Amino acid sequence: MKKILLMGITGINNFGEELIADCTEYIVNHNDKKCEYDISIESFEPKMSFLKKILYYLFIGISKFDKKSTISAYCVKIAAFLRCFNVYSSKIKDCDALIFACGSIKYGTQKLWAYYSLAVDIANKYDKPIMFSGSNIQKFDANDYRCMYLRKHMVSENVIKISTRDFWGGVEKLRNDYRIPERIECERVGDSAFFIPECYGVKKNPKEKVGINVIVGSIISLYGGDISYNQLLDIYITLIQELERNGIAWELFSNGLPLDTLFGKKVLIGLKKSEKEIRIPKNQMELLDIISGYKVILGARLHACISAYSMDIPFAGFFWDDKIVDFSRATGTEQLFFTAADLDGIRMAQKLAYLYSNGYEFDQDRKKQLKSATQDAIDEFLLGLSKEKSFEN
Repeated sequence: MKKILLMGITGINNFGEELIADCTEYIVNHNDKKCEYDISIESFEPKMSFLKKILYYLFIGISKFDKKSTISAYCVKIAAFLRCFNVYSSKIKDCDALIFACGSIKYGTQKLWAYYSLAVDIANKYDKPIMFSGSNIQKFDANDYRCMYLRKHMVSENVIKISTRDFWGGVEKLRNDYRIPERIECERVGDSAFFIPECYGVKKNPKEKVGINVIVGSIISLYGGDISYNQLLDIYITLIQELERNGIAWELFSNGLPLDTLFGKKVLIGLKKSEKEIRIPKNQMELLDIISGYKVILGARLHACISAYSMDIPFAGFFWDDKIVDFSRATGTEQLFFTAADLDGIRMAQKLAYLYSNGYEFDQDRKKQLKSATQDAIDEFLLGLSKEKSFEN
């Protein structure tokens, strides 16, 4: 039985990434040819001994003085090596193929460029075929060492396929900007988490309540937008006050990240309702249980929107990163989102109230096509259908 290693951002209370990993495992297990695989999931950030923690955070701390400098990048590479090399080597050596089940291929945050590159180096050493599955692609920057280093590894001889959930322009970005050669298959797919109902056996069970997904208040400004922490805080407060004026029950929930929850507490203080509970999931299944119980949600985090979409729960959201724009375009739900320019608490409340009363019909044919593309891309990789390399023994 072939051993498939899935690697992603798991184990850090980012339940959106946990959903991607679990649903990718489901897709592999439910391949078209009914082949059986021995699947394991490994975090990009494995646990460390006390000594490794000291060294890791020492180099990460040094790297933060000038994040875009070459010296900073070398510090991150050393930190990633110290933390990950032994675990990566053991896991990759023992597998037959490696799939990166991660939401983004990026170099700007989360040190992903270093983790990807280290894993690719080890996979090359042991001649293991590699697939990047269903990721967003960060804008290419030839002047950023991290981007160029990541690109070097994306065109490695053992990379067979790169699929992207950047539905409009993602493949073009790979071919034209990252200059991914034709020998590597590049395909448009949906998000693996579109398979949530099948993977987890969940379905909507709505109550008469709106779920309001909280997010770190500086999220828009962090990604280059003009909405400050305090402005987003005021928007949330106004939105909730407007819902209350319309007699609509509401509840705050987070995707599990502590800074998101902290922002939610600030919202409640602003509303003078600090005693009110914020629903905080302890794992991805609890997150789905929370979302499935709402009649409509405001989705701030991408995978709050994706979870709702997968279960046919109406949602509204707002753009703060290209990955959310790409999701809206791929699913035909652009009209459900607000741009930073038109972000307004009253209008958002009106949108939620309309969805609460009237529901929303998602394009089921489009959803089916996106899921089929996602399944097919992984099936083809696993069955050795790529042009350059098969991992058949």
